[in-house]
Amino acid sequence: MAGRMASQWGLGILANSGDNDTPDWGTTRFGQDSSFGDVVDRVLFAAAPLLYFVGADWASRLIVAVGADVVVRDERIDRALGDLAGEAIGVVRYAHKGNEAGVYVAYRDLRDRHNDTLNVTAIDFYGRGTFRMGDFDVMAVGEVAWVTGDTTWGRSAGCTGTLDVAQLGYVARAGATHRPTALGGDVELGYASGDTNPFDCNLRNLTFDPDYNPSLILFDELRAAGTVAAEANVADPARVGVPPDSARLLPTGGAVSNAIYVRPTVRYRWQDVGARLSILWARAEENVVDPYNTTLSSAGGDNPLNFQGGNGANKDLGVEVNVGV
Repeated sequence: MAGRMASQWGLGILANSGDNDTPDWGTTRFGQDSSFGDVVDRVLFAAAPLLYFVGADWASRLIVAVGADVVVRDERIDRALGDLAGEAIGVVRYAHKGNEAGVYVAYRDLRDRHNDTLNVTAIDFYGRGTFRMGDFDVMAVGEVAWVTGDTTWGRSAGCTGTLDVAQLGYVARAGATHRPTALGGDVELGYASGDTNPFDCNLRNLTFDPDYNPSLILFDELRAAGTVAAEANVADPARVGVPPDSARLLPTGGAVSNAIYVRPTVRYRWQDVGARLSILWARAEENVVDPYNTTLSSAGGDNPLNFQGGNGANKDLGVEVNVGV
């Protein structure tokens, strides 16, 4: 197949179409509207290669695909503004009766409007399983992504060349629903690697796609505002003279980054009415570092400060309670 299309894989922590809402109250975004959505011009060839050797039904469920993309838009790239990004992709996926597993590999070659480059490979594993146990419907789903390569994004006075990229993120969710009472629950665990030193030549902080967000406020609003403030601090000409180009990369757009979170959820459905209660607890994986305030501190990078000038080693991000009907 070929044409312009949305890009989605697994739960969407890396590739997210922004259109993955479902009527289930277990959706990751608690029903809020999508923010971005990844769009690509894609050529893709897919086949079930084992059918040439095995005539069994299971052979038709194993799909292998290869393709190439030109990125139209995602949370960091906009071709209309002069960003040029190409991708080579490969997928192996097995699916049967609500159960699926697969791996998605993408190599991205980018030169953006600021003449910065990004050359990375993402390896993304995804799996989902459902089964019945007595009166319970049991579900487990997970995605883990590893990104490696190099980039000139994020250059600073401490590193004026190429940065080494090595990032890790994952989401795992498991739960069950009691069919006779329609009462269910699940627990979600998420992780996005952080980078405690913004001045070296390593880029370690993975940022989820903004359309995968487990919160309504904590990441969407509070953490997003903090990263906007960090950009304002380091990009203010009155403070730094000539702002670094990399300042534009600090805002997360409300995405999960440098975080570990746990979100238990209880839900109940009666006919067309659903109710849900979730509690989200989050903690930073590495120190919460504001580049400007940390640079001004007496000990430099050894005394991390956040965007408010507080102790960046305080990693507690907070607790959020959501109730919906």
